[in-house]
Amino acid sequence: PLHATRITAQYFKDTRSFCGAGAAGCRCREGSEMRVSIVLLLERMPGVEVIDLTEDSDESRRVGEWVDGDDAGATAEDVAKLAELRGRRWVDADFGATRRSIEGDDENTPRAKASSTGEVPMCRCGKVARMATVASKTANEGRAYYHCERRSCGFFAWADGGESVAKSRRELGWSREWSMELVTDYGFGTELSQGALGDCWMLSALSVVARRFDLLARLFVSTERGEAYGVRFFVDGRWETFYVDSALPVSKKNGELAFVKSYCAASGAQTGWASVVEKAYAKSCGSYAALSGGQIAEALRALTGAATVSLEIGADASFDELDDLFRLLERWKKSDDLPMGCGTDFETADGLHGCHAYSILAIRSYPEGRVVWVRDPHGVSQFPRRGAIATRVAERLAARGGARDECDRAIVATGADGTFFVDFASFAAAFSRVDVALAWRAGTHAKSFEFAFPSRKSSTRSCAGRVCLASHPTQTATVAVSAIQPTRRGAWCRSDRKKSYKPGDVSLVVRVDGVVVAASIAGAEVGDFASALVFRLPPGSRQCEVFAFSLGKNPAAAAVIDAQPFVVRVDSDRPLRVSGESRGRAEDAVAALHEALAAPPRPLFCTKTPSRTKLVTLAADVSCRVFTSDGLCAVVALNASARAATVAVAAFAKSAVARADDTHLIKGDEAADYKGGGPDPGHFKWPAKWRKFAAFGSVPARSTRLLLVVVRSGVQWRLGDVRCTLDADAAKKQATLDSWAGGSSKRGVFDSYPYAPPPVRPP
Repeated sequence: PLHATRITAQYFKDTRSFCGAGAAGCRCREGSEMRVSIVLLLERMPGVEVIDLTEDSDESRRVGEWVDGDDAGATAEDVAKLAELRGRRWVDADFGATRRSIEGDDENTPRAKASSTGEVPMCRCGKVARMATVASKTANEGRAYYHCERRSCGFFAWADGGESVAKSRRELGWSREWSMELVTDYGFGTELSQGALGDCWMLSALSVVARRFDLLARLFVSTERGEAYGVRFFVDGRWETFYVDSALPVSKKNGELAFVKSYCAASGAQTGWASVVEKAYAKSCGSYAALSGGQIAEALRALTGAATVSLEIGADASFDELDDLFRLLERWKKSDDLPMGCGTDFETADGLHGCHAYSILAIRSYPEGRVVWVRDPHGVSQFPRRGAIATRVAERLAARGGARDECDRAIVATGADGTFFVDFASFAAAFSRVDVALAWRAGTHAKSFEFAFPSRKSSTRSCAGRVCLASHPTQTATVAVSAIQPTRRGAWCRSDRKKSYKPGDVSLVVRVDGVVVAASIAGAEVGDFASALVFRLPPGSRQCEVFAFSLGKNPAAAAVIDAQPFVVRVDSDRPLRVSGESRGRAEDAVAALHEALAAPPRPLFCTKTPSRTKLVTLAADVSCRVFTSDGLCAVVALNASARAATVAVAAFAKSAVARADDTHLIKGDEAADYKGGGPDPGHFKWPAKWRKFAAFGSVPARSTRLLLVVVRSGVQWRLGDVRCTLDADAAKKQATLDSWAGGSSKRGVFDSYPYAPPPVRPP
């Protein structure tokens, strides 16, 4: 018996079943009369409303189309074009066997020489470069060099003042005659060895992706050996196929591959698939030199197309936080074998390289303790192969012969392939972050939507575009939303990017059935990657909206001047109904932003940009909520009283801009007397100065108002004190300003909105 007053019945092509909210599903064949019988039966029942969600119904058009699967696979056009190229001895004229393909534009190469006097050079970020030594088994092993502390600007110089890497690469040649197979009968080899290129971040991601055949195989249009290859990457929010010929960089001395080498673990034979992937990715970025320095998350996104999240491992993380992190990573590895990578911070632990990327092969709980299996892309590692816990596990497995899988056998083995085992406590102390690609084994359902930045004089700061989602009637979906802007990687040597291009500030807010459930409000990323916003969509949700904002700067030197485009990507582990709009209601978007700032939702897990809030009480019913996140600070005034209140705000920051009205960015006044903020984290050639950003505003009774937003504008970003006070004198200034500016029929992001208590969100 059915007692529901409203039942949503939907026929799913993937399961060939009917699902109803509050009712059991009935399996049937496509095209059978069972569907008609069920609909007629429901229509005859009193108090039951039938919602038709077939593709041609009005309700179906309202909630959008079903997104079942993604667009990762090669198309028929890709296969036909590759066959045409292989039909002749094709030579890639766009990325030929020239020095420019390796070094990029000679006049703007980001390489440099260190001073022969031993003076420490400055990187392109304006900071003092950091010294390291070459650890890979090459001719330069043990040689000291300087690099960017954040590995973000690609700076490189030998510490002894010798030849730069650009000049040493003149010893490289090209060869199309390589005897190794692209892929062996055992499949793709998972053992990679980094060559004379600083792309450890990309190879660490490629190493873990290679462990998932379903992910790596779809990168290739064809895995057959030939004179041309087609490789697909997810760049700028879309899948794109890049075609390269078979010429690879080799050493003129011995004829060996100059860069990455891949081997089959089963047969030990050398393969060429990794070299082809590296060359195609270098072509997408403009040159091989453009691959120097990066983040693992960026490569995971390009290789898998899946939403990628960065999990921060704080130095002051509590035991419970580390325990939750381990359980989350272990569950992801065990259930879906999600590709993961980790990176070290500026400081190095025993045997670990600073600012270096590593691959996470497995995470396991044993009776002896918790162990993480890690691999160094150099193929060698100075870190002890087994820690104390892993040693006890190896002794027990060797004595009892209880090795169950690859991880157990690797613990018992004593090889030196660059892998090592470390207990989780030591792992959390040595590594600063973990990057994870949400490439679910059951399949990812994804779609990209076009958005555009607001005009520089926009009063709402709401980006053009809106995404609406509707969930499965009976299943909870894990949804990840990402704002993807054109990358600036290789802008100094690419023809499709301006050399001074910089991405803009993008924030995301998700509202489900009128309640904000997730938000990512932050400044522009220093690197090229922004972590995805992940949330759970309850079953039967029919009104999930995704809004985008730009509270800081628009992109600089973008391809177009107005309405600069970017992509919002939606990934889910369940099929969803998704619809996109080129124009959304600005008032709904601004109301959602105010709710997210006044009462920030709790994230599912600790991401790369955790947000924090502080409530500053000014009077009995008047307060300010100071919202801070990575590269952004916002102050919202809350007035629950029956009288209007005028609030003044002052924030101190370095390398920042602010917005205190609807249209203009302000640079603030120099605060030479300000002594707060603590010491600077690093040495800069031209240190930024503290600036004071002030704002005031009248908050009507029972209203909220966004007064000030301070956003990062450079690598020296620092946020100091934020001071909030009641200012009676500012009321006169506000009245004068309002009379001079005049009224506006369109409500902006800095206008007042009705005060509402914090919403009740689902657990």
